[in-house]
Amino acid sequence: MDNNDILDSTEALFASKNIHFTLAELSQKLGVKPPSLYNHSKSKEEIIRFTIFREIDNFFVYVNQVIESLSDETLEVCLEKFFKQTLSYFNSLQKARFWRQLSLLEPGFKVQFSVYRAEREATMKKKLDEIFDLLAFELKMTVQKKQGAFTLMYIMMQGLIEIRVMSDSVHLTETLLDLSWDNYLQGLKNKPELDVY
Repeated sequence: MDNNDILDSTEALFASKNIHFTLAELSQKLGVKPPSLYNHSKSKEEIIRFTIFREIDNFFVYVNQVIESLSDETLEVCLEKFFKQTLSYFNSLQKARFWRQLSLLEPGFKVQFSVYRAEREATMKKKLDEIFDLLAFELKMTVQKKQGAFTLMYIMMQGLIEIRVMSDSVHLTETLLDLSWDNYLQGLKNKPELDVY
């Protein structure tokens, strides 16, 4: 058993129970006795913290790789790739549930991760702002409408992830992503006067 085994098992438990699991459950999942976990960590909270930091890092490494691959594409293709490839990360039901659980953390525990997550989001937000600035110019959008378009895309992505979490049988298939994206893009092009706050 190494640290990655512990973090993998903790990720699975956190995805289903949030922080409400015991070290006995974790050690049973790992096939070890509970005291052996203390050879790797001081407490359950520390194990959870390392697990969350690792998953935040993994997600933003993935997203930033997606963003880096967008360089020579049209604006529409860039946004579509970002939308679909980012959502494909959540085809894993465990990943989708893990991120859902992050949003449900108790405030005292959640604050530990807010700054860490915000720091890792910076690259993504900067690139998306650049893309949306160009899109706003192309579609003659006001600053408010540009922000509305960005917010709407984010809300759609959150909604699709939530659907994935709520139903084991719903997968983020290419067809579902195509339909969602096409409707979003159609709305931007046909109703650029629409503000979303």
